Amino acid sequence: MKKVILATMLIFILIISSVTLFACDDLMNALNEANNENNPVDPIDPANPVDPIDPVDPVNPVDPVVEEFVYEKEGESTIYFGSYPQSQEKDTTICAALNEKAGALPTADNKNAWTDYEYYCGGVVTSYMWYQDVEYNGAKYRGVYFTEYRPVATDRDFTEWDTILDSYDELTEKYTSQEFFGYEKANVYWFKFEKIKWNILNTKDGNVLISSVLSIDSQDYEPSTNNDEYNHNGGTGYADNYALSHIRKWLNYNFYSTAFSAKQKEIIQTTELDNSAEAFGSSTRYWLGSPTDKYVCEKTNDKIFLLSFGEVETYYPEKANRDAKGSDYAKSQGLFTLHYEDYLGGLSLDDEDMVSDTWCLTRVGAYVFYDGTWDTEEREFTWYGIRPACWIKL
Repeated sequence: MKKVILATMLIFILIISSVTLFACDDLMNALNEANNENNPVDPIDPANPVDPIDPVDPVNPVDPVVEEFVYEKEGESTIYFGSYPQSQEKDTTICAALNEKAGALPTADNKNAWTDYEYYCGGVVTSYMWYQDVEYNGAKYRGVYFTEYRPVATDRDFTEWDTILDSYDELTEKYTSQEFFGYEKANVYWFKFEKIKWNILNTKDGNVLISSVLSIDSQDYEPSTNNDEYNHNGGTGYADNYALSHIRKWLNYNFYSTAFSAKQKEIIQTTELDNSAEAFGSSTRYWLGSPTDKYVCEKTNDKIFLLSFGEVETYYPEKANRDAKGSDYAKSQGLFTLHYEDYLGGLSLDDEDMVSDTWCLTRVGAYVFYDGTWDTEEREFTWYGIRPACWIKL
């Protein structure tokens, strides 16, 4: 009798459990149907499943990927490659925003967020001129600030001005080309990084030799006035020794690291440079006779360099084509510019007529003069226009 009662109770429990399960299934199905009606979705094609992704926010869309600029040819004779501060920014709103981002101005005791140019005064590196690179609205700018005008030579001090040529009264009244072009002490000036335009001088095995169209900076060849051999830049030699020169170091460190991206550096070739007497060119060899060790050195292997005067004669056979205008930024650094037609008659005040007074060269520390000829020896002068050159693989 007990077994019958237990069996009956077990059957009753199973019936109750089944009814409950069916009721739960019906409830869940009803809930799912209601949810689908309120939130319809497209079914996933099992043959072509796709990973779910977050929708693009129409208010803040993702910027498209922009291919990095490497170079851009303009015809067969010019090319844009690299970037460097060039044109002065004169928009007061932009300048005010840049000044705010730059923060406190530098001093000799505290440069703050600025970088010291470490320019010379009286033969000693002195803190009086600084720069800072700032990005604003997708563009890059370089701010320049100085409390003293840059002396025209590394051995001059702030009060010892060069008269240059007695006939240029307008310039000597201003003392320096910085002030002449409107760059005054204790003011911040901003210059926009722009693509550098180069002349294509030669093509060989898929590589091209290029030289900047503008004088893009103003630097000395070597700050020393020492006429004997001395220790400098990691070796012993004369001040005219290109391998040990300041300008070689500046080109391959300061300029190279500033002007080119990682991808652009990949296509800049290492060039073996001939720094022998043969590189001087016919006119310089004629003047020097048999060049002594003072003017020659071993071959160097460089990324960036300055043309020898022999190369200038080859690639710029017409003297009239050897001059170059200077960028705004180069003028802020002390670039001295004159128009050759005014050489005996006075100073041209028209910026459009200005050309670079000098073009510092390798091999001898010579420079191109107003009429395309050359001169040498004044290696410590800071007003030389710099036109870098290099070989790049296209």
